[in-house]
Amino acid sequence: MAKRVAVIGGGAAGLVATKTCLEEGLEPTCFDRRDSLGGLWVFDEKVEENLSCCMSSTMLNTSKEILAFSDFPMPKEFPNFMHNRQGLEYLQRYALNFKLDKFTRLSTEVVKVTRAADFVTSGKWTVISKNLKSRDTMTEVFDAVLVCSGHHGAKHIPKLPGLNEFKGQILHSHDYRRPGDVTGKRVLVVGLGNSGGDIASELSLSKEVIMSTRRGAWVLTRQGTRGIPWDIEMYTRIGGLVDKMLPESLSQAILAAYFWARLDHDMYGLTSTALPKGISGFLSDDLANRILCGRVRIRDDIKRFAESSVEFVDGTVEDVDVVIFATGYHIRFPFIEKEASYSFIYT
Repeated sequence: MAKRVAVIGGGAAGLVATKTCLEEGLEPTCFDRRDSLGGLWVFDEKVEENLSCCMSSTMLNTSKEILAFSDFPMPKEFPNFMHNRQGLEYLQRYALNFKLDKFTRLSTEVVKVTRAADFVTSGKWTVISKNLKSRDTMTEVFDAVLVCSGHHGAKHIPKLPGLNEFKGQILHSHDYRRPGDVTGKRVLVVGLGNSGGDIASELSLSKEVIMSTRRGAWVLTRQGTRGIPWDIEMYTRIGGLVDKMLPESLSQAILAAYFWARLDHDMYGLTSTALPKGISGFLSDDLANRILCGRVRIRDDIKRFAESSVEFVDGTVEDVDVVIFATGYHIRFPFIEKEASYSFIYT
């Protein structure tokens, strides 16, 4: 009898995990809260807590040549860098091609995962799920559980002096879908990463936007040398081999020189205090241009908020109506019992 595997999340990781389980002769069940497969690429105007979603205008940062699964090529008609709708279509085509939909329960939330009563001898898990349409709950036992739900759910908003006194609108990038009601308002975006850069660039088309950054960022565009997609140019076999042979300090210096050759980060107020290898870099085709045109202004870290303004550590004060925190997420999986979390490997 095939062993049963619960796969939590129907995005890219969950679909591949489900397919791999089938190839290994296992019996997977993929759970997803949404009513369709695709994970965070399923765009929804409605904001739900602890459920990730892309923005209406989000473009993928990885080229289709690098992003494609090895056993399922991208459609030739898709552009190198896809809109989120095309990314979603690709994942759904993948699911249909390998008949993964037969092993999926949509509109179903995993409420709790605990170790089964005989876990010590069987290694099995008890999974309680709820159908969000019928509101029915189901308790099942699985031989293994794969958590593939990502971590873009639990919003992180830093505790900053005076923030509770601010009378304007406060958002997290998790809740931002399109310009909408914040168009034309004085907006401060806190955090210089992919989400923050995209939001500031989009909003600056209608009104000047202020960005606050604590440590800067290494910025790269999607176009590499001679217009080649950046990741095709950067991620090569010979490049990877050479990188492994070099001392870490030299490797970091070469990568930093590559970033600097593309953009003078000092001139744009983007110089990062972190090394280029890591989480301090992001892609934006528009941010440098918006800064150059005065549509986005870069400011230092925040000192404190007032009722309708913000003071930065360099002493400057700006009046703002809306604050959008693009400050990341807490990695939390509330459906897993605390003691059991040490037994998990997350994808």
